[in-house]
Amino acid sequence: MQFGVANLRLTLTGMIANIKDAKNNAVTNASMSTLPLTGVIIGGQHTVGYNMKPQGEQTDVDGRFIYETNITTETAGKSINTLVLQSYDNEKVPILLEFQNDTAYPFTGKDGIVYPGTRFYLIGMIDPAGKGTGAYANRVFTQDYTTTMSMVVSSLANAYTCMPDLLAPRLEVGVQVVTKWIQSTTTNVEL
Repeated sequence: MQFGVANLRLTLTGMIANIKDAKNNAVTNASMSTLPLTGVIIGGQHTVGYNMKPQGEQTDVDGRFIYETNITTETAGKSINTLVLQSYDNEKVPILLEFQNDTAYPFTGKDGIVYPGTRFYLIGMIDPAGKGTGAYANRVFTQDYTTTMSMVVSSLANAYTCMPDLLAPRLEVGVQVVTKWIQSTTTNVEL
């Protein structure tokens, strides 16, 4: 059986101790349970043809996103699976992680203060350049393959207080991505 879509398997594996904000202050009471992941937004979703592959050249206006919200408190340290469409060859794909500040303390992000009870966003760019061999090596997502990403939150300095425009050319990346693709593929991401 061949699948027309790809699978993204994403795991948030932890958060460094004494995580810092944009003012280089330690974020009080920060942990995986007090800064829970509430959503994942995946870019690089284009109009596809009959074969489920991107159809022709498209502009940023034609780009689409997937907003995965099927995330629970039991998700921490476990994989989140989402079906995605095949990306273009050599295309960098943005991924945005949505968190909620349940620390009871405000901290400073990239564009302002993240208050308790509000959501904030960390961005990563997945770059397929030089990631292995095979037909899938020059794409982030390939139909009938799985891309696996493992992430660790290492800083809150580039946290956005509202969802940024993922098509903007000057985004501050808050996620470092290390990738590896195999049939049912693997990628590492560091936040």
